[in-house]
Amino acid sequence: MAKSRGRKKPNRSNSTARREVRTLPLAPPLSPLTTPRHRKFRRAVEWSIGTILSILTLLAAIYQLTGGPPWPKNIDIDAGPPDLSQAFDVPFVAVNKSSLFVAYNTQFNCVLDDVEINESGALRDDLLIGPEPMNIGPLETHPFRCWVPIKVRKIRHAIIRVVSFHKFRFLFNFTWRSPPIIFTWDTKAVPPRWLKGRPIGPTFKW
Repeated sequence: MAKSRGRKKPNRSNSTARREVRTLPLAPPLSPLTTPRHRKFRRAVEWSIGTILSILTLLAAIYQLTGGPPWPKNIDIDAGPPDLSQAFDVPFVAVNKSSLFVAYNTQFNCVLDDVEINESGALRDDLLIGPEPMNIGPLETHPFRCWVPIKVRKIRHAIIRVVSFHKFRFLFNFTWRSPPIIFTWDTKAVPPRWLKGRPIGPTFKW
């Protein structure tokens, strides 16, 4: 007997399953994962510490390469080399220790704290005439003198204070005042010289 060539009867079970699959409700969307607050805080702290360490490492490398700190510094002042000159003929030396910043419009004030002159008596709390304003480049040195308006032949004892003022262009022209530096005239040394600070023991002959 020949097979029927008519259409196949649809499988009702399959069509029903398909309809059931189509009519199933969609699952709700997954909520995004939330990080606890203590983990966020820990990550922020770790990031901050890592950034600070990177900056410090960079600054240390610049310090080693340039020979000085890459940030603004106070002007350091030292006494010039000793010679046979009188006390106020010996120049002082100003040093800008910053390796990146120029000290603009640097000025110096010299104050006589306690000066005893054999032939003229004593001078105390007198302001000397300083040099003209100057610019000191990074890691540069510049000599200057504290000029005395009178002729001083021989000083028995002297203590002076030197204060510097300067500006940095990238800091809103803020005037930077360095702390006063004290110098003592040592007449017991040969030749006499300026000593930085207040040395222990007598620095002049009675």
